[in-house]
Amino acid sequence: MLANSAYLSRHNQVAKIIHSTLAQNSNLIQSTAPYYKYTPFPVLENQSALLYWDRPVITDKTVDYNRPDILLIDKNKRKSYITDIAVPLTANVIRTEYTKAEKHQNLAIEIKNIWKLSEVCIIPVAVSVEGAVSVNLHYHLEKIKVPAHFIAVMQKAAILQTCHIVRKFFAIG
Repeated sequence: MLANSAYLSRHNQVAKIIHSTLAQNSNLIQSTAPYYKYTPFPVLENQSALLYWDRPVITDKTVDYNRPDILLIDKNKRKSYITDIAVPLTANVIRTEYTKAEKHQNLAIEIKNIWKLSEVCIIPVAVSVEGAVSVNLHYHLEKIKVPAHFIAVMQKAAILQTCHIVRKFFAIG
């Protein structure tokens, strides 16, 4: 029982950093609490943007992976960004990043057709349990206008949650 909820909590801490930044950049929220106190709304929308948090996307065709962590639709530019986050072991960061990008290809096609968008970008974010990231992370975050200094914040969040999991494990054992 410890594992599932603790791993999800670690994942969500990293995801909340990106969600709150996207919400602020899109003028969906005015100010935000620190990531560890931030509670994302499942749907945020204004005239220029739509932001989903962990919501299934209804598509015309059945898509295996239709629930990205974060989906941002820029209505003005007619672009969408599917962001999927993972906190894998350090040895699996590159593979996880590739897998995250690959698994949402069909969803990207469906989103592009349904909302008649010009482009859909898949943003894989993999921050290891020890804080390691791929060299591509800066490039991926740049696409969604998340400043590079947030990489360190995401690394810190992953490491702190990993420490919390380890402490809980030793307290139980």
